[in-house]
Amino acid sequence: MLVSYSKMETHTNTQKTIDGRKNRRKGAEFETKVRKDLESEGWIVDKFNSKWNGERYAPAKYNKFRWGTTGFPDFIVIKPLLTGHYKVRFIECKYSGVLSKAEKEILQIMVSQGLECFVASKKGNSIWYEEIMLQKASKEV
Repeated sequence: MLVSYSKMETHTNTQKTIDGRKNRRKGAEFETKVRKDLESEGWIVDKFNSKWNGERYAPAKYNKFRWGTTGFPDFIVIKPLLTGHYKVRFIECKYSGVLSKAEKEILQIMVSQGLECFVASKKGNSIWYEEIMLQKASKEV
């Protein structure tokens, strides 16, 4: 049986694929801006390469098609204090500032364990850092 190649569908970039690439690029550029901002404020910034798996932190998955890993939160930042101690924070970068339900739950668990967690988001031309506060469980009737 002969097949006409002109009638076969070929792979084309759909709008969803194009938007996904733009969003990843915009997110990566925003992470770079956040890193530079924190470093300019005297923080030591490191990419956080672990993920919460529901019980403990586990190594993040490596994706050979994208640079780096997919840790959550994005950064662990450390600032030496004059007392000889260190201040440690966890930073999740979100260009729009919107977290998924799973991300909110993970950050709540981290905060309940006494960790300082922040979400970095873009507001106008500046970067805003919003501290995640512990939410009390609501009672259902």
